Amino acid sequence: MAHLTYFSYEGFGQTAKASSWYNQAVRIGDKIECAGQGASLISESSLPEAFCLTETGE
Repeated sequence: MAHLTYFSYEGFGQTAKASSWYNQAVRIGDKIECAGQGASLISESSLPEAFCLTETGE
């Protein structure tokens, strides 16, 4: 899909892109889809604390 914008980090991302056409993310309209595994075992109780720490800069 030539109309999409693909992204790869320097280092491993660029090496993987050159050797196997791997991209770490793609922009689709107003969304960015990231490659790789998500955190599938996150407990919901830890999410508010994580966001709180991010917002306060701690």
